[in-house]
Amino acid sequence: VVVPLFREYSLPLIVTVVLFVFFFSGLLLGSIKFVLNFHDTRTASLKQLFSCFLKVPAFFITGLLYACAVLLGLMILIIPGVYFALRLRFFPFFIIDKHAGILESLKESYQATENQVWSLFGLAIAWLTISALLGLTAFGFILLLPAMELSYARVYRSITKQSV
Repeated sequence: VVVPLFREYSLPLIVTVVLFVFFFSGLLLGSIKFVLNFHDTRTASLKQLFSCFLKVPAFFITGLLYACAVLLGLMILIIPGVYFALRLRFFPFFIIDKHAGILESLKESYQATENQVWSLFGLAIAWLTISALLGLTAFGFILLLPAMELSYARVYRSITKQSV
């Protein structure tokens, strides 16, 4: 019963998933633009949340490369995966802020985070701890995400030496 239903609805399901991923990837990129602007000027516009959809293909491909690097590192010894996750974490910021391409955004993130691994590790542990304390509720997520992204925007500006 399930397989015939899946076969019948597989195309609409695939289209829905692709649109969902595209839309929320665009919103994620828009939120990065929003928090960078808020960090820099203490003002931001909700229009920024919907202004980065043209960057989604580059973000998606770069995200796949990021995931492959992290997963490969995790499969090797776990520590290399965490290392790559921390060093390459800012690739979406470079895509939005510097209009970097796929490989360029990964390279720029890797270079910018040189000598920052322990600081980034501490920040990640802090946010994981706060997340665990708030729980994985929608309310906790809504409160946490803007603060977390703003903190990463601050770190991004710090490591790229572009404080405004």
